[in-house]
Amino acid sequence: MNNNINNNQLGMWIIPPGRYSAIFKQVSAPDPTQIRVVFELMPQRGLADVKKAGKYYYTSTPQWLEKDLECWLGRDRARELLKGCSGILVPLRKLIGTKAVLVISNEDRGQTVPLVKISEILPHTRESFEGNSSPVNNEGPKFRFSFTQDEDDSAMAA
Repeated sequence: MNNNINNNQLGMWIIPPGRYSAIFKQVSAPDPTQIRVVFELMPQRGLADVKKAGKYYYTSTPQWLEKDLECWLGRDRARELLKGCSGILVPLRKLIGTKAVLVISNEDRGQTVPLVKISEILPHTRESFEGNSSPVNNEGPKFRFSFTQDEDDSAMAA
């Protein structure tokens, strides 16, 4: 019976490639060099059950988190969110419950189950969901933030 529970939990993380409506549910810092974000995908086209998708960001390459935040929220909202913050967990916690469109791709690295990868995090719009959105304008000055741990290193939506 424990095997069924483990298989069901594993199955929650297996998602076919495509675009999915999702809700930002959790952010944590598993260690000082990482930030982990988790989204929940409700049943929708191609998904019969609730699924989860997560993504890790590393302190050595903060530009990937910046890029995803700008694509998802827009440059102005991303800058406003991070304005005056010394770390990233507190501002990201403010986004818990926010909807997004996730572009999921799978990478076959020779394992039995392909690695589910969030390749893009986009605004929750019809255009993003249908694949008609245009890339974010990346002209203009860039912003940089640092990863720091807070007293409580995780947050989760109920």
